[in-house]
Amino acid sequence: MNGELSRRDVLALTGAGLASVTAAAAYQSPNQAPNQPPKKLYAYVSSWTKGPFGVGGGGGISVFTVNMNDGSLTPVSRTGPEFDGLNGGCICISPNGRFLYSTNEIKHLNGKIGAGGGVLAFAINRANGSLTHLNTQPSMGVNATWVTTDATGTRVVVANHGDADPVIRVVKKNGVPEIENFFDDGTVSMFAVKPDGSLEPACDVAVFERTHGVDMRAQGSAHAHSANFDPSSRFVLACDTGADRVYVYRV
Repeated sequence: MNGELSRRDVLALTGAGLASVTAAAAYQSPNQAPNQPPKKLYAYVSSWTKGPFGVGGGGGISVFTVNMNDGSLTPVSRTGPEFDGLNGGCICISPNGRFLYSTNEIKHLNGKIGAGGGVLAFAINRANGSLTHLNTQPSMGVNATWVTTDATGTRVVVANHGDADPVIRVVKKNGVPEIENFFDDGTVSMFAVKPDGSLEPACDVAVFERTHGVDMRAQGSAHAHSANFDPSSRFVLACDTGADRVYVYRV
């Protein structure tokens, strides 16, 4: 295992993706065919950048082979330098094992102020586990923190956490100046998946209620922390850590 991995990287592995080089066959049959070479299992680990939210480099996604005897990891590849600013908060692998999706947990996608975070699509090379970037879409919110697919792999949802720092705006009410505080919205966005695994622009965005929890420092506004499909893929359940709520959306 790469000794340079940070504790954050190792912890991220608990939510990292695992894919076989013959993923479709592996999903169809868990048994190894006679006289066939053993299948390789790859682990994908996303990394945050050294600085906060995409600053300082060091981000991206690393690929490891998994030793099925002792569970040890051997690094085999990594996304290129063009992804050093990828603040990979969460990744997931499509049900057929062919594609990987990653959040970019930032506030200013492509350096555009106020553009929010991003969601990236990658193709998985079955021969060596390497990743090929397919496309990137705006996540339709700030600091995309979660990504997952439905059971068919045709839809992806992203949770956008928002920020914890208020924006101060001065308004006049009845001629008297007052300070109003505004926060980034917590949102859940849905994306259709193209046949090649790339993502369409967001087809729908749910905005959390603009409310808060009991801890005004950590819960001053809504924070979408995760969003998951139920087993039938008919509903999306989204966690709001800002208001201590779970929202259920019909797909």
